[in-house]
Amino acid sequence: MLDIVYEFLGIASLEGYPANMMELIPYLLRFIVAVCLVLAVFRAISFISGFFFNWRWFK
Repeated sequence: MLDIVYEFLGIASLEGYPANMMELIPYLLRFIVAVCLVLAVFRAISFISGFFFNWRWFK
């Protein structure tokens, strides 16, 4: 799971740290967006797996 999170952060170009305060605000905004995307993907995966593995729904 950490590999997936690291890939999302790499896609959002968050591999390095900001060098000064002018780079900090865009870095934090990208970080917040990347975390929201990771949470949305895991929520979608859990919904899809819950749909397929909830066998009581089919009765």
